[in-house]
Amino acid sequence: MAQHMLGTIKTFLIEFDSSLSNSEVEPLAWTGLKRGIDGDDQSQIDAQTGLVVDPITGANESTVAWTNLSEAHRLSINQYKNNYMHNTQPFQQQ
Repeated sequence: MAQHMLGTIKTFLIEFDSSLSNSEVEPLAWTGLKRGIDGDDQSQIDAQTGLVVDPITGANESTVAWTNLSEAHRLSINQYKNNYMHNTQPFQQQ
């Protein structure tokens, strides 16, 4: 299911901004696919593992698909997404 949604979100992002490359859209697409049903707006990304965790209990709140990625891949996606969000101007509707 996550792979199907990942493909759908990537397609949407490219249609929205055709200047984005495939290597750019994957980290952005994963943004909405990381947190599982038990996660909430208080969930945090663990800097060591890249998993979504409960800030109080430390319990993993990630989706199965996100958990199944290698730690290196999760950390790389998180780093790219954070850099992108920090260095990109917000969309301004004309």
